[in-house]
Amino acid sequence: MAAVTAIGKHLIDTIREDCSTMIQFFKDSNKREFRINRGAE
Repeated sequence: MAAVTAIGKHLIDTIREDCSTMIQFFKDSNKREFRINRGAE
């Protein structure tokens, strides 16, 4: 049972890191689009 918990925790940590990376990516691309849109005005 302990092994399953360890694997599960590792998976959750990996998923959490992926989510953080994706959120950061979306924030960065939103900033970029915002700058482009403001420049077009």
